[in-house]
This record gives sequence, structure tokens and C-alpha cells, in this order.
Amino acid sequence: MRLQLDKQNVSWFHKFLESARKFHLNSIRPGSKKSYSTGQIRWFAVAEKIGTDPLMRMIPKEWEIRVDCFKLSTLTWYESCMLAFLASCRDPEKAVIPNTAFAYLSAVRKFLEENGIDTKFFESSQYIRNTKMGMVNAYRVESNSDARDSERLAITIDTIVGFDAHTREQLGSKYGLAQLAVHTAQILGYTTLSRVSEYLQTPGEAEHLLLAESIMFETHSKQLIPSTEIDNISWSEIQGCVVDILSAKNDKKHKGNRLHFGLADLADPNQAYCITKTLWKYAKAVRPVKGMSFFYIPGLKWTLKPRYFNLCLKQLAVLYNLDPARISSHSLRIGGASALAAAGVPDYLIMDMGRWRSLTFLTYVRRSTQMFDTARNALARRDLLTVNQIRLMNPKGVTSASKLKKC
Repeated sequence: MRLQLDKQNVSWFHKFLESARKFHLNSIRPGSKKSYSTGQIRWFAVAEKIGTDPLMRMIPKEWEIRVDCFKLSTLTWYESCMLAFLASCRDPEKAVIPNTAFAYLSAVRKFLEENGIDTKFFESSQYIRNTKMGMVNAYRVESNSDARDSERLAITIDTIVGFDAHTREQLGSKYGLAQLAVHTAQILGYTTLSRVSEYLQTPGEAEHLLLAESIMFETHSKQLIPSTEIDNISWSEIQGCVVDILSAKNDKKHKGNRLHFGLADLADPNQAYCITKTLWKYAKAVRPVKGMSFFYIPGLKWTLKPRYFNLCLKQLAVLYNLDPARISSHSLRIGGASALAAAGVPDYLIMDMGRWRSLTFLTYVRRSTQMFDTARNALARRDLLTVNQIRLMNPKGVTSASKLKKC
């Protein structure tokens, strides 16, 4: 028996469907909507390049006559499209990190589901699973970064200085500009609490690149001289340096950050290095080129990049009996933050130094004996926090003498 609906029932039906549509759209978290929108747009572009429509209904002739390594495999048409999409996300022109690529893939899946395509193959496909794993492994090698940064060990200043001294002793006269670049990058990453993409040329992160002119030296007359022009001044004229971090991954508006460092008193045995002098010596030896990475060496036509940098950090780990698997360029950022915390530097200053937008940096801080000593000294001081101060700052928590008697 066919159910007859009057206009009133139909209007209610439409009303509920409209509500359901809103719930359906809200199945994506607000923070993911932009990523999903971008993911779908990128998928439409890839589908067009493949020669199909966004729902993969058209299969081009190339699919049947191709000679790629998957030709004799069980790879399906749908799976091949998703592999092509993942690979496009690491294309140098518009490369994104693996996690972002996987978010885009989720967007594609959502789009296909909404249009009636069975997407169970996303979960069952070994090809997709292996491709994602391979992307992560390749990215770790390229950028020394992964989701387990909280497990990284801290690289400390004594290991940085000691490793450079060891390298100089081992290589002797063969110690060259490449080794100097590695040491300078270690000092810079440690001092500025920077991500590797903020100071080394990293695939897909060109907007963060530290250019030669982003390193400047301040004279006594308050002039800022780019590293590319230091032939015009002498060391005696220098009173500090400035490092311009052009942007960071959490700097969405690309406002940049300027860090200023004065001269360290190297006569003080507790001062292991001077960041200004380290950058000055490197710039004098290398002669950085305007518009290029600060770590591009024109005499060698070579640029220090994360992969080689990572290899050197692994060597440092071996020298100091640390687990190489837990050492990466991020260990420099962790080491710098941990040193500041051990010195009792307030959280807000550490956040500012490392360009953190929240207290998530606390997951990076590694404990030291100095931190415990600082805590012990604070806890034992009689004047830091007294009962009188508690009463003064919490008047509603004070109990009258009459109430005390009843207790």
C-alpha cells in the first residue's frame, strides 16, 4: 500500500532532511574542513591528469597498456588512482608532509563515499598501506622529523662542541667547509630552538628557507650588515647578530621572527660558545650568496641539507654512546629548550624563543639534575611562599577563630 503524504508531512520531511544534511556536513571536524576542501580540489586536478573523472568512472587506455611495475600485480583501478594521488602529494612543486597527504586522502574518501562509491578498499588495500608507510619513512630520512619527536633525546652543547673538536682532530687538514657548515648549523639550531626546515633547505618547505641575507651582524653604530656583505667590516666593529626566521609551520600569516644575540664572554669557562662569533667565522670562510640558502657553499657548489645533516648527528650519537635512532635534528630544538628550562627560564620566554603557540613545548623538555636542584632550592626557601601570603591572596579561604574552636 502506497503511503500518501500531504504537503504538511512533506514539509516536515524536508525540514528533517535539511537538519540531517547539516549533521552530515558536521561529520568533519571544523579544523579539518579546510584540509578536506584542499584535498578534494587537489584530487580533481590529479583525476584530470590521469584522464578520468573525480568518481573514476572513466578508465583511460593508458591503464591497459601501461608498463609500470604494477602491471602484473593485483592492483585495482581504484587503488592505482589513490596511489597516484598520494604520489602527487609529494611532488616537489606542491609537496606536503605525509600527515597532510593522508588528510587529503581522507578528504578524497569522504568525497567518494558521499557520491556512492564503495570505499572499503581504503582499509583493505595493502598497496595503499605500504605506500603510506613508505612516504613516512622517506620523509623521516629527508627531514629528520616524525610523530615520535617526544621520544627524541636532547643534544647538549657539550656534545656539539666536543663533536666538532673530535672531527677536527680526526680530519686534520681535511676538515673543510662542509664540516664547518655542519657545526654552524648545529649551533644555530640549538641556539634558536628551530625546526630543521627553518634553517636548512628542505623539500617542500621552500617558504621557510633561511637565506644568506637573513643572517645579519650588528655594528657598534647599530647598522645591520647581511652575511653577504661582511667583507666591508671587521670583527672589532661587531657587537651582536640578528637571525630572521622568515616563517614557521605554525606561523600561518608568515609574520616571521627576529632573534637578536649579543656577544658572549668566552673568558667565562661556563660559556661554551658565542653564536655571533660562530656565524661570523662561517660567513667569513664560506662567503654566502644573496638569495641562496645560508648553508649554500659557492666554492663547493654544495648545500647542506637535512639528509647529510642527519647522518652527522647520528655520528655524534655514536661518539657519545647515545641511541642513534633517537637522535635527529629535532634533538637540537629539544636540547635548547631543555637547557633553558634547566636554567629556570620562565615558560613564556621558552615559548617565545622556540616560536611555540602553546605549552606543547613542555613535551620536549628533558629533565636534568640542574632542574631538580632548581626545584629543590625553590621548595626549601622559607620566603617564597608562606602561610601569610596564602591568607593574603585567598581571603575567602581564611577561617575565623570562632569556627576553629568548633572544629
